[in-house]
Amino acid sequence: MNKIILSSAALHRILYQLITPLIPEHDDYEVKVKCIDKNLSFGKLETTLNVESKSNWEIQIRIGQLRKLFRLITKIKEQPLVISFESNGYIEIFSGDVEDNNVSPFFAKPNVSSSADDKGILNGKCNITSCQKPKSATWYNHSTRKHYCPSCASRLNNDEFNKRDAMRMFGHDLCTEVQ
Repeated sequence: MNKIILSSAALHRILYQLITPLIPEHDDYEVKVKCIDKNLSFGKLETTLNVESKSNWEIQIRIGQLRKLFRLITKIKEQPLVISFESNGYIEIFSGDVEDNNVSPFFAKPNVSSSADDKGILNGKCNITSCQKPKSATWYNHSTRKHYCPSCASRLNNDEFNKRDAMRMFGHDLCTEVQ
């Protein structure tokens, strides 16, 4: 488990630096969150936080999840927090006395995902509603910023209007395979 202890104010400051320049359309993008030698870092931000952690770890978290965390941290008073970054992208926050295991949940998402959660996400369901092949979305659409299965991506790329617009806007096909 990727659990850390840190100050809510410190977390608010670093999330502010990360989230503020981003527009809501970036919410499906992922950022690498790393905890190495008790230093927590987010993506390419040069700022790190000194935290309490029992191990080193690294995970990918969607910007949208971090935006929700930022909104929550904005509403609470300064206090120590225990935050668990789950490998499935969920974040749990607790406050209270960590040593006595007397922690209360602040914000938790369920560990089960709804059927729509992985639609259009890399390696999830195809973003085309009539398709939605499971675990097939490996092609990224640069316009919708969603992922598609190879056959739907090919159909989108071969559409004459999409092809012309993609070349004008992006200089390449509308959908490209994620490496």
